[in-house]
Amino acid sequence: MRGVFSLLEKNIMIYLGIPGLELLSELPSELWVGGDYAYQVPVYHWALRTMVKERKVNVDAEGILKAINDFTREV
Repeated sequence: MRGVFSLLEKNIMIYLGIPGLELLSELPSELWVGGDYAYQVPVYHWALRTMVKERKVNVDAEGILKAINDFTREV
């Protein structure tokens, strides 16, 4: 659970399931939006996805764009 809290602390992810709050709007159904959490900026999702795929931490913008392009070709 520490990983999730770290992402929340750094404003990489936001928590969507805050009890007692009325939702003013719904987030679209996208890859970076989950049931309880969403990435603050979609590029964080793609950066993390590229890191996992390439099995390295220091990915560059070119690698992230390639991952996005590869995914859109699959869909």
